[in-house]
Amino acid sequence: MQDRFVVTPEFHATNAHVPGPARPASAPATKPKATKPFKAAVMLLLRGGMDSWTVLTPLADCASTNNRTLLEQYYEYRGMIAEQPFDVASTFKPIDPSTPQPCGTLGLHPNLQRIGELYDDGDAALFANIGPLVEPLTVEEWSAGAKATPPSVGAHNVQRRHAQTLDPTNEIARGFLGRALKVLDGEGFNAAGYTLGGLPKALEGSEGVPVVDLNSNGGGGAARLVDYDALKADVERLTGNVSSSIFAESYASLLGPAIRNAEDLAALFDGDDGLSDAVEWPATRLGDQLREVSKIIAKRDALDLERSVFFVSIGGFDTHNSLTQLPERLLEIDGAVKAFVAEMEAQEVFDDVVLASASDFGRTLTSNGVGTDHAWGGNSFIVGGALNGTRVHGRYPASFGRDGDMNIRPDRGRLIPTTPWESVWAPLATFM
Repeated sequence: MQDRFVVTPEFHATNAHVPGPARPASAPATKPKATKPFKAAVMLLLRGGMDSWTVLTPLADCASTNNRTLLEQYYEYRGMIAEQPFDVASTFKPIDPSTPQPCGTLGLHPNLQRIGELYDDGDAALFANIGPLVEPLTVEEWSAGAKATPPSVGAHNVQRRHAQTLDPTNEIARGFLGRALKVLDGEGFNAAGYTLGGLPKALEGSEGVPVVDLNSNGGGGAARLVDYDALKADVERLTGNVSSSIFAESYASLLGPAIRNAEDLAALFDGDDGLSDAVEWPATRLGDQLREVSKIIAKRDALDLERSVFFVSIGGFDTHNSLTQLPERLLEIDGAVKAFVAEMEAQEVFDDVVLASASDFGRTLTSNGVGTDHAWGGNSFIVGGALNGTRVHGRYPASFGRDGDMNIRPDRGRLIPTTPWESVWAPLATFM
């Protein structure tokens, strides 16, 4: 009986629930058939603050300041961190930035092999020294308090929120993916959002546009009510009458449609997930999440989707105590992206899909003795078949060291971003 008890309206109300007349039956919600080409955007959040200065480094043909090249400055300032986990610059993949940067060749971490190949093919791009900004800022302006700055620089929860709202001055700002869904819906698109990383800030603000939490079933597709067939009649009886309590009524009126929608979505994947047999998916957390994203995209016609946004997330990037786990996390990212791109190509939609990474913040350039700590600017990547790729956007630091051109903590190496998060998502909003 416990399973019946927890679905009763009384269980979800703080005031008296008095059942009234039977609730009028409502026709299942319908939406128009899809007539516009499909497009999708995926946000990959790397929780914890990735040490992305270990991921994108100076490599060759670097400018010099104070008789030291940027590569020499990097190794001298980072010290022991520059030797974790690779101590030879030649192990990094040479990257032609294709934009004015202080080095003619930058280095991409060798564990991002597939992303490096996509970069060479024009299907990936990198963003240098990116992070939340209110307005362009120099070290001198920061020190003088001459310009507005984001609050709580270096705080996990606040900076993670900034990356998902693009509005660091507004503590109650809605998420940019949710706001995008609202706009797309207003422009007449059949749109929906999906999350496999909990209920994120990024998807807040959709205002009526459906957002489906696939994570509630452990990343295993649409979550269904256990023993639905046995419970169906009892649930309908328990929630079938109008309640005197606004709380109980809100719950009871939404439960039935929610259960039916979950059953309809799950039924789409019974027996056929729509994925290519030729794609080998890695058995990792991110691999599982991007596989579920791919299933939804595979069923886009059955779902009458024209625009979709997805949120996926993995942790393990808070490297206070060591950077030894970073190579493993990068391999996880690269393997999952490799499979995802292969699946999108098999579905012939890679030109219509983008995946962009973000993290809480970059990390300090110097060591705390065993790892690196919270900082501000960092580096990120974006992947998609229609990108104008093979380029590093933004501006990589012109100098490293205590007097580095964007360094506000000479003892630790905390860099002011030169590129705001909007530089990633404003073009993607136009793409959508």
